[in-house]
Amino acid sequence: MMKHTEDFKQEAVRIALTSGLSRRRVAANLGVGLSTLGKQVTAELNKGEARNTLARAVAFHRLGRFRDRGQENQQTRAAALNLVTAAIILFNCRYLNRAVGALNLRAMPDHAEALRQLSPLGWDHINLTGDYVWSDVGNFDDDGLLPLKITAK
Repeated sequence: MMKHTEDFKQEAVRIALTSGLSRRRVAANLGVGLSTLGKQVTAELNKGEARNTLARAVAFHRLGRFRDRGQENQQTRAAALNLVTAAIILFNCRYLNRAVGALNLRAMPDHAEALRQLSPLGWDHINLTGDYVWSDVGNFDDDGLLPLKITAK
């Protein structure tokens, strides 16, 4: 089984999605299996859908639609949506980085497969609507983050 670089995989997906050629033809031209190309395309499409799902959740208070009539107001609202979405992704990346570091320090059993399934696009742990409680009391570290909840098995 031949291993391809990440750049090759991304370029193959780009060609498959934008060239207008059938996936069978693209796979043959690139010398990859049709099922391999199909898995890569599906994974890339799922990433885009996960980002769209997060954006819909953030904008849910208006049923996920922009109702502003003016172009400037629409652009401002879209920019705000992108900012909040990017902040959530950054927040998740920081915690995922800490979690991976903690797993490496604890010499946890092979977690490489689990890492492939992780995505910073999750938002179930974030209260997007409802009541917020702001408190100065907390067990925050120097970076202002709460400690991880990792249990040893």
